[in-house]
Amino acid sequence: MRIQAGIWTAVLAMLLAATPLTASADPGQDRGRGAENRSERADAALEAAQALFSPRTKGEAQDDPHGRRTTGEPHSDHATLVLRDLVLGYDDLDPADQKVARSILARPTDGKDDPWPGVKYRGAPTSNTCAVLDGVERRVCLHWVTDPSNVNAPPLGGQDEHGVPAWVRTNQQVFEEVWQRIVVQLGYRAPRSDAGSANPGPDGRTDIYLAELSGYGMYGYCTRDEPGEQALFCVIDNDFAERMYGGSAKALRVTAAHEFFHAIQFGYTMRADSWVMEGTAAWIEDEVYDHINDNLQFLELSPLRAPHFPMDYGPAEQYNWLYGSWIWWRFLTEKFGKADAPDPTVVRDVWQRLGNGAGTFPAQRRAIAARGGDFGRTFADFGAVNRIAGRWYDEGGSYTRFVAPPASRISLSRKRPATGWRSQKLYHLSSKHVVLRPGKGIRGKWRLRVNLDLPPRFRGSQATAIVHRKDGGVRLVRARLDKQGDGRLVVPFNRRHIARVTLSLTNASTRTGKCRQGSPFTCGGWSPDSGRDFDGLVFAFRARALN
Repeated sequence: MRIQAGIWTAVLAMLLAATPLTASADPGQDRGRGAENRSERADAALEAAQALFSPRTKGEAQDDPHGRRTTGEPHSDHATLVLRDLVLGYDDLDPADQKVARSILARPTDGKDDPWPGVKYRGAPTSNTCAVLDGVERRVCLHWVTDPSNVNAPPLGGQDEHGVPAWVRTNQQVFEEVWQRIVVQLGYRAPRSDAGSANPGPDGRTDIYLAELSGYGMYGYCTRDEPGEQALFCVIDNDFAERMYGGSAKALRVTAAHEFFHAIQFGYTMRADSWVMEGTAAWIEDEVYDHINDNLQFLELSPLRAPHFPMDYGPAEQYNWLYGSWIWWRFLTEKFGKADAPDPTVVRDVWQRLGNGAGTFPAQRRAIAARGGDFGRTFADFGAVNRIAGRWYDEGGSYTRFVAPPASRISLSRKRPATGWRSQKLYHLSSKHVVLRPGKGIRGKWRLRVNLDLPPRFRGSQATAIVHRKDGGVRLVRARLDKQGDGRLVVPFNRRHIARVTLSLTNASTRTGKCRQGSPFTCGGWSPDSGRDFDGLVFAFRARALN
């Protein structure tokens, strides 16, 4: 679900701090607990869903850092995933709570007398447009309230000869554009027809309901109304009037792409990790509407901005981090494509493998291997090129302001040519960067030798040197490591031609322990390659300028 952006200064400060996680967020604290009780998880999912539809505190409208207009404080929940958890936990609820869950999951046109929270039309008169628009058979069905006094009614002006308001027509046209791009052009499975379900709407088309969601701090969400059914529906804000990022039409377009992709994901599996679901949904926004770039805001909390944090980090209260992982999927599409022709099929390949039962990382490893790559080296490349995002990515010029500063900067000179042994601690799926500059007296045929003493290679160790030339050229040199993680790099280092060398250290481990351990990682697993007490594995290096 796409939710209104808020001010995340405190969260960003925590992410960028070079200190270990606090004990409360330490997955190691939960290693001895065993799997959480399924009933407890289901109860927690129901509680989260009930809280999701508690109206926000209304306040004076204010601008957030991204140019949207907001009223009050936004919810920190992501509705599609909260409702996904409710669907998956439904069978573990007691009968009374199942009744509440069905009410929350109900379509806006259902349950007008339900006392429980949720988006409902409450018996207001409605209409829909499901078949033909502008002489073209449509693949989605739009529903809206026709009473202008009802809070859920969209703008009702500009009705055509069929009584369809202009804004509703715009919504339907946008969803048709999204369908054409994602299903027809990119080859994803279409959402399943709901014609055979207990509550199909008018027909088997995918149903989209327009409703007032700003009071809940939402843009939209998708879910199933019956946990046992495969069909689903989506609810989209009725006017986007209070979130004017580039105008309501642009907000509608990226929201439609994002939410529709969640509907696509559910056709493969509902059990994918949260960071994969939200990251690829934020990624698809740029694939469908490349000119809008709304997803840039999520780079504030992302592997680009905080490379030293694990990529699969994603507790519910920090939803932006789930979205910020879209930069990984963008990297994959550009790495495995040709010049000026990214290959978005790599993401579809991952989802197909997830749908066939592969785990989060096996699906990615196999998709990368099918293109001649290796996950560890690919993730190391990801960490390295993020230091030169402006040069490497197709739209990298807009990414540069999010690039994180290096962990340290070191200048070597003729008098002080060596660093001695130094080290950095790395969590799994993270990188850190050290900048080495040629200083006074480093002229002529000088080289830089970097000796590496990293954790054993099976624990995800990778290292890359980024050579920045003064003429603007950049070259990446990958270190060759033995099984113990030892190796070295030798690169040019004369002051006349070389501006700096960045040593990129990467822990590319995808090993995780048992899921549902109460950790902040979306799988719920603990990685043995994050280090003892989650303090990070030690990556040691020694650099020396040689004449």
